[in-house]
Amino acid sequence: LIRYITTLRTLYIARGYKICYDELREGNITPILHRLDNEVNDKLFEAIRNNNCDYQLVTANDHRQNLAERAIQTYKNHFISVLFGTDVAFPVHLWCRILKQTNIQINLLR
Repeated sequence: LIRYITTLRTLYIARGYKICYDELREGNITPILHRLDNEVNDKLFEAIRNNNCDYQLVTANDHRQNLAERAIQTYKNHFISVLFGTDVAFPVHLWCRILKQTNIQINLLR
């Protein structure tokens, strides 16, 4: 069962990559380099090579080299600082209301 699940996961990762790559190509964006963490597989490498792209593996547990991990960390830090700027009694169920403003702020800062 575990082997079957691992095989399915491998196929879904490769299929998801192809969908994302095709969508970028439709938007006239051609990726040339992919930075990947260590949780990748041979099917994904094959799909990247089929698109004439290069890939780089970042070292394990080094989130500074992986740009996606760094962007997530930056967004989380900014969102936490926005939450600290709200009133103490600001209800948790309304946090979703400030996401749009937080996105605008982080894009302006970028």
